[in-house]
Amino acid sequence: MAEKTDAPRHWRVWLIAEDATVDVLEAALEDALAPGPLSMARFEAKASRPDAPKLWRLQALTALEPDIATLALGLAAAMGKAGAGTEVPDFHVEPLEDEDWLALNRRQFPPVEAGRFFIHGSHFDSAAPTGKVVLQLDAGPAFGSGTHETTRGCLLAIDELLAAHKPARVLDVGCGSGILSLAAAAAAQVPVIASDLDPIAADNTRANAAANGLGDRVSAYAGEGVSVPAIAAAAPFDLILANILAEPLIELAEALAPLLAPDGRLVLSGLLTRQQADVMSAYRAVGLTRERSIVLGDWSTLILTREP
Repeated sequence: MAEKTDAPRHWRVWLIAEDATVDVLEAALEDALAPGPLSMARFEAKASRPDAPKLWRLQALTALEPDIATLALGLAAAMGKAGAGTEVPDFHVEPLEDEDWLALNRRQFPPVEAGRFFIHGSHFDSAAPTGKVVLQLDAGPAFGSGTHETTRGCLLAIDELLAAHKPARVLDVGCGSGILSLAAAAAAQVPVIASDLDPIAADNTRANAAANGLGDRVSAYAGEGVSVPAIAAAAPFDLILANILAEPLIELAEALAPLLAPDGRLVLSGLLTRQQADVMSAYRAVGLTRERSIVLGDWSTLILTREP
């Protein structure tokens, strides 16, 4: 008989961030929670007064007790990177016991409908709408369930672009859970190459593809940026998807542009609407122009094409 232990099964880390620093703090929180959080989420928090900056509650769930010093150093570095000084924002680490908190966290994310796509978790026990491309994904080590505006914006962009033209080659950069790769592969029935800096994300994408019967169409690799040899071998791509953050999108402009086919489309997301001008400046410099934007809340998804 196994010895009973009182050790917590999961830990929750959360903090309140202002709109200007939420992106870098979210990335820092994810990096500091080795070997990676089980899930990440952000929720809008109530400000103390009407004229106060928008606030977000960042929350991560992890199976290992977080190292406080690592968290503090990572968050301080993120604040410095955002130009907000290096003062560590208040963060909270809480043990969670006596309940399947991962299952509870999954239930917090209801099914998502975006264009032709319907995405649900394994806890969903109702009938999916007819005529939809149905995908099943759960919150996991590389989270991405479709509930965030950036992912929904990408799904709407994919839906719109596939209605006009079926791509032959698709690339998903920064694939996370693989939700965009799966959506493109399922709807267009074409091969998709997915890549992510995090090997856990690549593993999770492969697992999600297999679970959805798409293992033969989605190939996922771990690598920085677009350095994976399989990407160069398959280029150019008719459709490139990149749902990351504004800063890495800007850094990737020179590398992504040559990978796009002459009549291809590049979908960029993960950026706040106020960051759109900076991102577009980088992509105009490499010969791409904005075809249109999809704005959901404070977030923009850009559809780019080559300048005529």
